[in-house]
Amino acid sequence: MKQRTLAAPVILEDIGTHTGAPCSIILSPAAENTGLAFHGQPITPLNTTGNAGFTEIFGRLKTTEHILASLMGLGVDNADITSDSPECPIFDGSAAPIVAAIKKVGLTEQNTPRRFLKIMRPVEYSDQDATVSLSPSNELTFDIEINYPPPIGNSRIFLSIADFEAGIAPARTFARQSDVDALQKAGYALGATIERGIGIDDSGCILNPEGLRFTDEFVRHKVLDAVGDMATVGIPLLGAYKSLRGGHRQNNALLRKLFSDMANYAIIS
Repeated sequence: MKQRTLAAPVILEDIGTHTGAPCSIILSPAAENTGLAFHGQPITPLNTTGNAGFTEIFGRLKTTEHILASLMGLGVDNADITSDSPECPIFDGSAAPIVAAIKKVGLTEQNTPRRFLKIMRPVEYSDQDATVSLSPSNELTFDIEINYPPPIGNSRIFLSIADFEAGIAPARTFARQSDVDALQKAGYALGATIERGIGIDDSGCILNPEGLRFTDEFVRHKVLDAVGDMATVGIPLLGAYKSLRGGHRQNNALLRKLFSDMANYAIIS
């Protein structure tokens, strides 16, 4: 149960979802007790913003959720993210390419015992028809329910962080083609294609010729996003996360509420 960091820097390069422009991110080894940092500054929910479609850190780097999820999901305690790009690379819309890049360089064990942020009492946040919560638990688990029109529909799943590499990381982001078209007319989602996520036409058909990776890939991707949002606490989390139609904005509000009272959590090793 010692802390771990990257064995070598990881360079991630692809285009961004919204700009459609090349993006470059470097994940570097970091000293013990650093946690997850951006240009040497610790990442916390208080310097993070949850938006309708992405999570932004320090007001400088958008769509960070897949990278943060990969670090947490692989058990990286200490890492420093650096980038001059405005957003993170999208790859295929999942975290699988990021996981592969991290595993290629490997992790190295450090000398200090791991630290965890343990939920000590329930915290809940509701926003219109969405509710998210964290409850005490000895492991990090995710109970997520989504509700969309067909073919996505209603779906619920329960997974733990132990399922990350095989059952969560490969799940891709998704969007209706009509929504993408509207965003692109407004100058957003310029890098969104079916090579970088799951496309759904107005009749409800999946546009990707290869189909889905999981029968419940949509809700699994929501788990991936939630893992990334929970990673903004900066150190591994022990708690039971639950979501009904929640998203990045609600998750950030939940964590800000968690941090508003130190009785809600404890740092343990």
